[in-house]
Amino acid sequence: MIKHRLYKTEAIVLRRRGLGEADKVLVLYTPFLGKLSAVAKGVRRPTSKLGGHVELLTHSMMMLARGRNLDIVTQSQAIHSFPGLRSSLERATYGFCAAELVDRFTVDQIENQPVFRLLLKLLTHLEETDVPDQAMRHFEMHLLDLLGYRPELRRCLSCDSELRPVSNFFSPASGGTLCPSCGLRDRLARPLSLNALKVLRFFQETSAVAQARVKLDARLSREVEGLLTEYISYLLEGELKSGAPLLLRGRVNVEEAGTRIAVQDAQPLDQLAPTGTGLVRVRVELGSMDEFTLDRLKELFARSPGSCPIAFDLLDADGSVATLHSNQRVRLDEKLVEDVRKWCGPDAVQVIR
Repeated sequence: MIKHRLYKTEAIVLRRRGLGEADKVLVLYTPFLGKLSAVAKGVRRPTSKLGGHVELLTHSMMMLARGRNLDIVTQSQAIHSFPGLRSSLERATYGFCAAELVDRFTVDQIENQPVFRLLLKLLTHLEETDVPDQAMRHFEMHLLDLLGYRPELRRCLSCDSELRPVSNFFSPASGGTLCPSCGLRDRLARPLSLNALKVLRFFQETSAVAQARVKLDARLSREVEGLLTEYISYLLEGELKSGAPLLLRGRVNVEEAGTRIAVQDAQPLDQLAPTGTGLVRVRVELGSMDEFTLDRLKELFARSPGSCPIAFDLLDADGSVATLHSNQRVRLDEKLVEDVRKWCGPDAVQVIR
């Protein structure tokens, strides 16, 4: 079969990393070619035409040229950029987590159209739903199903008896449920309440639209999330990086209606400063962030240019925390830290060396 040098495909950007001074390597998921890596040349330059068409989680139509080692993105036109997802810290985090799941569970160049459609459907749904955490749990259940890891939720995997409507056990190593008797003999199994079992079955068998009609209380939601997280971590032989504090690259815009955040990129915080340059973390309550304070902080950082990155821990009204990475880098010195503390409070600044 002859492979043409140029080819066209839909793609969702799962991951990006820098290459040289101006390029980026993109990890893409496509409907007919599966997962592949490609180089977006010059995309880090301000004048690049690719720019916003190859952002993380963007659904684009791309033209690629086959290369010796990596293919090259020659054109890209965004089909869906999901602005509603990117303007919410919670929704963006779920989107990044879903992209990482697809990236880590799949191998290169193995076609799986249902996985592509499932990811695209989740990103679309995350923009609209009032229960993004449930949308994520539903996505996880169906992704496991499509990839051959569907958990057994009807019978005991040890004695093959049908589960009774009581509290049972869930065993990641076995791949599903155990009855009370068998579960007590499995030291890695964890208790599974009857309500959590019903929710898992419901997510496994229903559509994304139908699951949104059910509202879980906080305790039940945490139990379901914990079970699925443990099962996925077992399958991947390690935790998701998206479970670590996320570093969100973007902009903080202060408006009369309140503070808004535009998210552009993400990576685990522990990978931000791998060379030991240090890290300045500034803790900020979004409700108290005004334009004057923001401008003052920018001035302080601009006076001390250096190699140390800056991260803002942003606290929402409900107490949730996300981390925003400033594009500025500073030189670590005591005066800078003292000045920042004057504006953000004595306990709001942490220096990690």
